[in-house]
Amino acid sequence: MRDTFRFFIRKKWKDAGEKLSNKEIDGLGIEFEKYLNDNISEENRFKILPLNEMDVIFNMDNPMRDNGFSFAYVMHFYQFIEKLKSA
Repeated sequence: MRDTFRFFIRKKWKDAGEKLSNKEIDGLGIEFEKYLNDNISEENRFKILPLNEMDVIFNMDNPMRDNGFSFAYVMHFYQFIEKLKSA
């Protein structure tokens, strides 16, 4: 999941992705994973998390996805960032 999260950050937020190191992105990914584990049931996590890198690549042009990621994944990431900002 580490590589897909790096891709997610760098594809969605090019400026931030260029400034952050892999280690910083990985740390953010670990915190996001904890957030998902605490706030979403296992069944729902299975539905929104990318299965693997190939799932993301094959769905890059899918209009029902955002750069290969489900919209729910993206929205939960926005909520996670808002929670970090308010802390």
